[in-house]
Amino acid sequence: MNHPQPSRHSSASRLGLATLTLLGSLGAGCAPPVIEKPGSKSTTDSSEPLDGRGLFEFRVKGELAGSCSCHGAGVSGFDAILKAGAEYDSVTGYRGGLLIPSSADQSPLLSKGAHAGPALTPEQTQIVKGWLDVEATERGKGGSSPTTPSVPFVLGDYYISLRQLTKDPLARITFTMELVSGRTFRLTKLALTAGPSGSLKIKHPRLVYITAGGTVLEPSDALSTVDVTAEAGKTVQIGSGAILLPNVPASSSLLAFVFEQIGIVNPMPVSVMCKSLSLFTPPVSNTLAICASQCHSATGTKPEASRANRAFPMDAALKTDQTALASLCVDALGRINVTTPASSILVQYVQPQSSGGMASHLFKLDDATFNSFKAAVSTWAAAEK
Repeated sequence: MNHPQPSRHSSASRLGLATLTLLGSLGAGCAPPVIEKPGSKSTTDSSEPLDGRGLFEFRVKGELAGSCSCHGAGVSGFDAILKAGAEYDSVTGYRGGLLIPSSADQSPLLSKGAHAGPALTPEQTQIVKGWLDVEATERGKGGSSPTTPSVPFVLGDYYISLRQLTKDPLARITFTMELVSGRTFRLTKLALTAGPSGSLKIKHPRLVYITAGGTVLEPSDALSTVDVTAEAGKTVQIGSGAILLPNVPASSSLLAFVFEQIGIVNPMPVSVMCKSLSLFTPPVSNTLAICASQCHSATGTKPEASRANRAFPMDAALKTDQTALASLCVDALGRINVTTPASSILVQYVQPQSSGGMASHLFKLDDATFNSFKAAVSTWAAAEK
């Protein structure tokens, strides 16, 4: 896939290489248990959020609210850990992350016991422990890098932004997911692309399976010998370009990457800007506002919103802040092919499946909205060549 060469302007961009070691908080053996939400009958709801924030909101908050109600406003000199309306932020940020250690078993949420309130039941403990494991893995508390944004096991093409790990808005991993049989999948066309901020180095990438019961490293460790650097603006193959994933824990699992090393080497003093912001906003950004209102923002209404927002935050599309809209334009820039914009991830993700859109993105635009969006993207892409 051809990608745009963005404008470069002087800026003091300094992105260092993060060196991290994969340690044993991520299990490398059996898959984590797939646990049920109390009262539910299904464990494989593909729309259920399995990222840290989503798991907390969907499974954990209600369980803690019943057993830790005293901590909604602080008690006995201790800060609130379940502040009303901000439960997730208060519990994960409590005393610098004290409640989210690298090993879930060491969390005071599990080890405190009954104290002055009711102890967690065995079922509640399992639910909270699964969430703590996912949360710690996402944050890189086990010694690995933090995880990349996660993706579901749905067939199609994928774009995983590495912006959160590298600070480069156009750094990414791309691949195609195929079904071999049953719960065996294959990733093909596995590639690393560096943005303009400098060469991008990764060493020992490893896949992580995420379920409601916790996380586990993909057991074959097939990319253990990968040590590759993509030059600024270039794409390189990762390993052989393909990896087989047998016995995926469940169809509702998520998939993410962690790394022994990831970072920008030989950073370049550049910033990335769209060449034609006026053709992006409002013609393109107005449609992205639809995506933001449902999933890709902090206020998204869908269950998948927290995961989608981590993958591609679009809050700016709901506002009028021109600086934020310019940043959103850059994020979108990496997801278009300026030569053949109709083949871009940005377009195909929201394209109705009846006309060839990808199943890997659940949300689709209606035909009329999609056709207007595709035309707007094509006009904008032509100006970004």
